[in-house]
Amino acid sequence: MAAVSCRELFHLPADSPLRVRQLTPDTAAHSNIYPETPVFLSDGNRFLITAGGRYHLCTLDGSSPPRPLFPDDGIHRTGVVVSPSGKAIYYFELQGEGLAVQSVLCRIDADTLRIERLIATPDKIDGCHPSHYYSIGTVSSDDKRYATSAFLGDGHTADAPTGLLVYNLENGEVTMPAYDRDFFNAHLQYCKSTEPGFNRDLLIQHNHGGQMAPDGRCTRHLEPPPEGLGVDLHVIRDDGTLWRDVPFGRDGRESCIGHQAWRGRGTSVISVMLQADDPSYGLEPHTRQAVLDGEPIATDRTAPHLGALIPGAVRRRLDEGFEDPRFCHFFCSEDTRHFAFDTFICEGEGDPKGREGMGQRIYCGYDDGSGKLRIKYLLNTYGLFLGEGSNHAHPILTPDNTGLLFNSTVTGQSQIYIIEGFEY
Repeated sequence: MAAVSCRELFHLPADSPLRVRQLTPDTAAHSNIYPETPVFLSDGNRFLITAGGRYHLCTLDGSSPPRPLFPDDGIHRTGVVVSPSGKAIYYFELQGEGLAVQSVLCRIDADTLRIERLIATPDKIDGCHPSHYYSIGTVSSDDKRYATSAFLGDGHTADAPTGLLVYNLENGEVTMPAYDRDFFNAHLQYCKSTEPGFNRDLLIQHNHGGQMAPDGRCTRHLEPPPEGLGVDLHVIRDDGTLWRDVPFGRDGRESCIGHQAWRGRGTSVISVMLQADDPSYGLEPHTRQAVLDGEPIATDRTAPHLGALIPGAVRRRLDEGFEDPRFCHFFCSEDTRHFAFDTFICEGEGDPKGREGMGQRIYCGYDDGSGKLRIKYLLNTYGLFLGEGSNHAHPILTPDNTGLLFNSTVTGQSQIYIIEGFEY
């Protein structure tokens, strides 16, 4: 562990009720996975992290050091995600390289860690061979379907599409409900609602105007987005029906940053929005980012995407009244009430040595039923946000909402910390 206490590392006042612990050892660099990705197993203690490009199981109580989830056997694995029940971990085993890759969807029992090889992806789906699988998958709330996205190019066609792939965990069927040239960063997320009318809904990130090389490399990420392009959000049923738009962005006054999630087990979507068509993608000190909650609206997929301008849009600004929001990533609990946020680079709170791009603030938030959040500052991560050796805080609440996990490079190496003792 660090030579100095966590209280000293994060400059906590002596009278602060906060307790901070480092959960990962200094022997290697470790990081939280993306905040929107379920990582906790059913015991509420073990959770998935990354280290050196591999996945490990870490514990909240420190009862054991991080344990590699897979052997170091040269097999590439991706799309790792914990099921909503916390009873299983799903992932792909990949064989081969590039466009010729073959994949098998696998499952690990959370209690025994026994591996099952479930579904081999067909060589062709609707005439296309999938490759370049997305690094994050999603599982439906009834544990019956796994979804991800994959590149559909043939090695010769520029701007080939990306397909949304759904694996039926009951009958082994693999389907492609939709594809689009701008789904290359789809970041699929199943709605967490257990209601039959909603548990097959997929949230899609749609990056308008990207460019894909024939080999599957993205050659234009749109950060910042050119005028009229950029990210918007949609919802589709996993059988390809019921296309909906989420009423964010595309109005010239705000644009989606690309961090979004379902609101707990509800049916609305939360996103962090760049304000005033921010050309710096949130990096300049004067920029501001709002937190919005919006209801998907049924639309025609072939019609122009209107975002915030959709007639009948239902939206709520959750950070209303919060002075100078600079939010970046966020996490929302399953009960829809508890939140965690990090910010872009802190202004005037950088590393004591003055290194550029240091520090992210960490906040917790609570919805008391008033429609807007009570947001409370916790600490500065003093981590490197940009450049070599950097990471982002990626805050995650523990299942009981009493602890907040975050990444920091405050010691010079990425590690995972937990804040406890805070009140909402």
